[in-house]
Amino acid sequence: MRYTVIICHECRATLDLRKKIFRDYFGNIFCCSKCKWESVYRDDCSQHGKRPLVPGAWHWAERQAFIRDGWKCQKCGSAAYLEAHHKIPISKNGNSLPENLITYCHTCHISPGMHRGTRSRTILRAKKVDLTIQQTIGKG
Repeated sequence: MRYTVIICHECRATLDLRKKIFRDYFGNIFCCSKCKWESVYRDDCSQHGKRPLVPGAWHWAERQAFIRDGWKCQKCGSAAYLEAHHKIPISKNGNSLPENLITYCHTCHISPGMHRGTRSRTILRAKKVDLTIQQTIGKG
């Protein structure tokens, strides 16, 4: 008699065929839903130059980066208002895997030079609008 051993695609554990088996869209077999979704999220986040499409993929990658970085900003050490920043931007063919993310607090994340032009221009435009509104209100 010949036995076949089936191994989880994610954690490489031997599957018990008497328990529920999970499959993804590509036919890969997993021991539990956690392994299935971690594999799906990793595959989705690894697409270079594209944002994740699977709902929850960004949150999975962001959480993995936060755990790796000890839930602290890697610039100032703050633990409040954490955000994940792409080391290699999506526009420069980066991906959203945890290895390409770094944890920053909101203040460090919006600091000038962090987003080489895109966000700093947006902040400057917002400040100009605010000045215009204040000048208009002051004349009234």
